[in-house]
Amino acid sequence: MPKSLLVFSLFSAFLCGEALQAGLLTGSASVSAYCRVEGDPDVVGVFELEETDARSVSSAAGGASAACSIVPGISQTEARAIADLSFGAEDNAVLIDADVDGLSVGDYPWPEARHQIDISFDFLGKTAGPKRPGIVRYYVGEYPLGQGGATGGISMDAAIDDLVFDYFLATGPSTCFAGEVGDLGACMGERSFELGGFFDLTATVVAGGIGTFRGSEDSKAPLRLSFEFFEADGVTPANLEPVPEPSTALLLLAGLGLAGFLGRRRS
Repeated sequence: MPKSLLVFSLFSAFLCGEALQAGLLTGSASVSAYCRVEGDPDVVGVFELEETDARSVSSAAGGASAACSIVPGISQTEARAIADLSFGAEDNAVLIDADVDGLSVGDYPWPEARHQIDISFDFLGKTAGPKRPGIVRYYVGEYPLGQGGATGGISMDAAIDDLVFDYFLATGPSTCFAGEVGDLGACMGERSFELGGFFDLTATVVAGGIGTFRGSEDSKAPLRLSFEFFEADGVTPANLEPVPEPSTALLLLAGLGLAGFLGRRRS
């Protein structure tokens, strides 16, 4: 076997090994939790307590979490926040859970407590086969329904390609698409979807509240985004296929460049 062909064969085998290790999703996600308690200098002395925890991940298989807590020991004042994100894909489905749990408790007339939770992600996936019409079944919102009980307000903006979801918990019905109102707890249903290509899945979750004047606000809810892909008959699953990580794509380009270089040398 010519030396150049041997080198190319070994490199191709290496690339195939990398491709087999690719996940069904690629992308990144971030979570952050912010807590703050501020006192009035005329009442309880000067103090400002802040705490922030932020995490990010670049692999779209697993999850991330962040948490903060401030209890200054003044009356019942407290600020805490927990953000937890888990995600993955299998066969023909993508499942993402985003749990938020925040509480702000203030005193009269001070101190004031507040919490803020932020979760965001951007994933890339691909349905297998040629381009063809299909269906995506979606669930975006509180899961299970009726379990949140949030009073601080939670909003989630999500999109899979051009299907956009605007979801608000404890502030009224969720708006799934323009002119279409979902249930009080979730957007669910199905839409036509082009199979056989890449899709982009993004979402941003924001939750927060302020506690003062012996009042409290909480932000607590388990949120879920699930997407299942089917053929046009609505019964046959349309499976996902692995999406190479950016490093694998760079290796593939390098392999093509090496093959071209070796080919020119032989000629």
